[in-house]
Amino acid sequence: THEYMDEWGRTKCAPYLDRILHGESLRSTSCEHCHEGPTGWRCLDCLDNPRLCTTCCRISHRPSPLHRVEWWTGSHWVPGWLWHVGTVVCLGHGTSPCPEYRSSIDELEGRCVGINNVDDFTNDPTNGAKPTRTAVGSGSIVAIVHSNGFHHLPVFPCFCPGAPSNDLQYLDKGFYPTTWKEISTVFSFDLLKLVHLLKVHAHISTDTFMGVLQRVTNHIFPGRTMDRRRELGRVWQQWNHLINLKRYGFGHVAPRARPDVGELALFCPACPQPDINLPDNWESDNDQCVPS
Repeated sequence: THEYMDEWGRTKCAPYLDRILHGESLRSTSCEHCHEGPTGWRCLDCLDNPRLCTTCCRISHRPSPLHRVEWWTGSHWVPGWLWHVGTVVCLGHGTSPCPEYRSSIDELEGRCVGINNVDDFTNDPTNGAKPTRTAVGSGSIVAIVHSNGFHHLPVFPCFCPGAPSNDLQYLDKGFYPTTWKEISTVFSFDLLKLVHLLKVHAHISTDTFMGVLQRVTNHIFPGRTMDRRRELGRVWQQWNHLINLKRYGFGHVAPRARPDVGELALFCPACPQPDINLPDNWESDNDQCVPS
């Protein structure tokens, strides 16, 4: 490995650094999607980090509202947020708003941009992470905690007759609410799955994980971000219990979610059990102590 690293340092270090720096350039003054609007944004989560105009950035992220973006100041990229371009989250109807709103997705997005004007965030250590107004018509600004940081987006629930309660609508969307009453913070399912793996394999604590998430959200001023340690600890316990219930067959036949004693016990295929993995004559076998 020493020879390999030595060769890499002599032949590849400089060109690799050059390509990484090239990736930080504006690359094109016109949008790489429509080739008409001026480039103002780049997505850090889309493949190839496309350079986009405001309209294309908003439209292309309707199915992926939790991507992280940056905007071009004229000389360099600075952190931005998808609510700056008008991204919203609609519940109950895919990426479309509920028919009860009598508004198109374009109208809702335009309304949200109008209510929360995107100002110059030069002196804002959070780079405008959270809109100033939390009420946006029939929707509200909700904090969505994802594996790439904290997001604040306008969320519009479904108001159709017979629609499920708001907390169930969030679950259908892949978000776990911290409460079923006045919902202001939700955790993505992807984040909860990641937390579970890190707890099991890396033995990471909730406090440590939240500190990492704050740093991912705002690397320079992590203390200016949200702190949801208590909520994450509570939600993860609920999530872990629900996953155990699902794996043990609860909820598939009857809506029973309270297991009896021993119903969540792990079955051990190696333990000797009559009629399962023991011979019929095991009681009269002279070597019956062997299976034990």
